[in-house]
Amino acid sequence: AVGVYQCHTNQTGQQCNSLNQKWDYTPGGTITSRLDKMCLDVYNNEGPVVSAYTCNGGNNQKWTLGTDGLLRSGDANLCLGLSSPTEVWAGPLSDGSAAVILFNKASNQQNITASWDAIFSKNVPKIASVRDLWAHRDLGSLSQGVSASVPSHGVMMYKVTPIQ
Repeated sequence: AVGVYQCHTNQTGQQCNSLNQKWDYTPGGTITSRLDKMCLDVYNNEGPVVSAYTCNGGNNQKWTLGTDGLLRSGDANLCLGLSSPTEVWAGPLSDGSAAVILFNKASNQQNITASWDAIFSKNVPKIASVRDLWAHRDLGSLSQGVSASVPSHGVMMYKVTPIQ
């Protein structure tokens, strides 16, 4: 499986000599593991799963690193990214406020923050009134954003109303 882990390069005492974290970018556009020479592969040319798979020359194993820093897959124009165990969803409400949902998909508690500039694309407030919709409780006037410690596989939902 391909994932992100704590770096442990050049630790010769390990069984794989850190080769499981070393990759080569070939002139043909493939990215191969130094451990087993497997290619970074976009599952079924659609993703979102990326794994190490036997190199076969398919477009789902070709990558282009653009000057913009995006690593694009083949001709599907999909970009490699890290998945996060947390998500913030926000959307406007008819009264000018926003509904904000904090999702924690992790197996442990996570601190999640939704900043005002991420929630409000225009007219970013300095201060906003926040109400916890599930606890039926006002959290007061907050600056910059709302943060919560969300339990494992938990969800928090807020109504955020700009004040200034």
